[in-house]
Amino acid sequence: ALRESEQRYYNLAKISPVGIFRTDAEGFCQYVNPRWCELTGLAEEAAWGNGWARALHPDDRERVLAEWNQSRRALRPFQSEYRFSRPDGAVAWVFGQAVLETDQSGKATHFVGTITDLTERKKMEARILEISDREQARIGQDLHDGLCQQLVGLSIRGKIHTQKLAVTSPDASKEANAITDGLQEAIRQARGVARGLYPVQLDAAGFMSALSELASALEKLFQVPCQFQCAQPVLLHDNVTATHLYRIAQEAANNALKHGRARQVVIELTARRNQIVLTVKDDGCGFPKVLKNGRGMGMHIMNYRAGLIGAALDIRGDECGGTVVTCAYVPPVAQPK
Repeated sequence: ALRESEQRYYNLAKISPVGIFRTDAEGFCQYVNPRWCELTGLAEEAAWGNGWARALHPDDRERVLAEWNQSRRALRPFQSEYRFSRPDGAVAWVFGQAVLETDQSGKATHFVGTITDLTERKKMEARILEISDREQARIGQDLHDGLCQQLVGLSIRGKIHTQKLAVTSPDASKEANAITDGLQEAIRQARGVARGLYPVQLDAAGFMSALSELASALEKLFQVPCQFQCAQPVLLHDNVTATHLYRIAQEAANNALKHGRARQVVIELTARRNQIVLTVKDDGCGFPKVLKNGRGMGMHIMNYRAGLIGAALDIRGDECGGTVVTCAYVPPVAQPK
């Protein structure tokens, strides 16, 4: 009966649509099924021991190994999303999970787990995000080139009429001046919305300008000090990457002001060796242990945007209170000085 049960297990594992693996109590791989090999591009023998770790994407390897070892030592289930780099150059996104197996005495003996292919879902999510960003950029450009220009024209005509009325009807002139002032405020708000939808210009310095404008706009909107700090120019030539980094900063700052009740926010941009580091600090109530509805989605999108450009995102509570969001991006080529 035991042999039949084992044979049934191996037959199911062989045809399973998910990758299956098994390790000993120390985490050394002892078995992988064909689907696991198909997803990772490794032969079964190459995965044994610590061989499986070599297939992890370089940007995920350190994090995944740390999470895996923490789960293994604590004898708790493992769950994480990560990537494998296949020998053919393809990248496979997977959701990996593993649970502990014990003997009759309760002693840990093995870990058994699965990896589920997320590659197509990730591609679809990236496509949806790309379409959303492009549509926002189009709306922002239309606002700037269309509505804002019409409002500017009306404002100029209003000023001319105000000057004419000043001679014939001072009271009417004051009312016309108030209307003109209202148009100026509408222009300012429309331009702010347009910049928020289409924040990053195509030149390399546009990212710095966009972050500076973001800090200024948030300060005016929330009436809370919001600073942008950049000790030396940090040029970013990839507009897509710049947009993702901007959205991360925008989400982090909005979270600090809306949910963290921050009294001050600092957006900092620095260049460290071969990295571009974006940091958003606040002095609010800190990062919550349990995320409320809506906020969790914002955190998910920040992580997802960072993953799309191969950046490392770190969100943690500050020792002095508040939250620190750090996104470190390594450009594919060295940035010009």
